Amino acid sequence: MGGAVYAPGNITNLIPDSENHVAEWNVISDPLAAKEVFASGLDLYMIPLDATNQVKHSLEEIQPWRKGDEKADFVAELYEIMFVEYAFEAVEIFDLTAAVIMVRPDFCRFQTLRMDVITDAGSTSGQTIIVSDGEPNMHVCLEPDVSKIKQHLNESFSSNQGPLELPSIDPIAGSWTGSALNDGYEMDVSITINETCQLGKVCGRFEIMPVSCSGILTWVGMEGELYQLQAGNKTAGCGEGRDYLAPQADGTVLYISRGDYGETRGILQSAPQP
Repeated sequence: MGGAVYAPGNITNLIPDSENHVAEWNVISDPLAAKEVFASGLDLYMIPLDATNQVKHSLEEIQPWRKGDEKADFVAELYEIMFVEYAFEAVEIFDLTAAVIMVRPDFCRFQTLRMDVITDAGSTSGQTIIVSDGEPNMHVCLEPDVSKIKQHLNESFSSNQGPLELPSIDPIAGSWTGSALNDGYEMDVSITINETCQLGKVCGRFEIMPVSCSGILTWVGMEGELYQLQAGNKTAGCGEGRDYLAPQADGTVLYISRGDYGETRGILQSAPQP
């Protein structure tokens, strides 16, 4: 996975003021090494940004991966960071796209091209360019089958070929208060979840006293019957972790928070409306 043929580079994604608008991160990390590989005579297959930019996932689309094992959960959590922490609406699946095409090369229409790498310092360093004369040295993926790649990822991580049907937010919508325990230490918890909450969006707020921890909550997925919520805009009293809510048959909500502070657990009651 590397390079960009007709697509622009992606350096400015992380360094907005960069003057390099043509290079891709993997190649610019060592342009000379890439140039030597291109000239090696090996039978090379290249998955550039032209292909990976087309294979984008929304937060909803990676939720089926949660039906898989711990490795699939780990992958989902990595990508959820992009949605929750950086508020992306869709995320390119760069290396996973290359991995799928590696095992299923029929998922892309390759073109044979002669490619080279600019190694001179400057705003074009690391650019992968087409050389018009000479024998082709690269099979380049420019037309990936997006739907098949996404289906393969879902099958690999979750063995689920259909879209995941998310439950309604209604069972946990509202304001909830109660106490929770962490290793014998009691805290007062207050949580509000908006009725208009949508997956991947900020849904409400929380406050935990007396540790002076508060912030916003984003709904990031499901873990069985547990609604997974990611805290953001946190105050200094908060640790790093993830919160869960599960509606109970008696009308209460089970609250669980897991992180570098251990596990906090309690039952929350519906708060009276003012």
